[in-house]
Amino acid sequence: MHFILKTPFFFLLIFVFSSSCQKEKIDTDCGCSGSTYLTIQNLQARHSGNGYFIINKIDTNGSLTYGWACDVDSTWKVSTDEKIWNYTISGNLKKRCSVKGQEYMSMAAGVPIQITSIIKND
Repeated sequence: MHFILKTPFFFLLIFVFSSSCQKEKIDTDCGCSGSTYLTIQNLQARHSGNGYFIINKIDTNGSLTYGWACDVDSTWKVSTDEKIWNYTISGNLKKRCSVKGQEYMSMAAGVPIQITSIIKND
């Protein structure tokens, strides 16, 4: 009788453990090799160093976007004045790869940019 009562509990325990070990889905359509979610054309940008750019007015509400170049050029000059937009860039914005446990994509943290055109402003 005691065995009969333990058997359903045993199977329930096995079910709970086996269903809790689900394989985590890995998003491979992200980063510089991922697909483009937005193309930008001739936008003012400020290079802040190491391939990081601040892009001016990417959307209609005038907010800034932060991103990093997929291919960094060591000749790009850093803007030392936040009022000076030292480049005009065009390119493809890519989806940022999510961090484990992070369900949202924040534009403020930056996105990869595949730069297709970059012109130094004088």
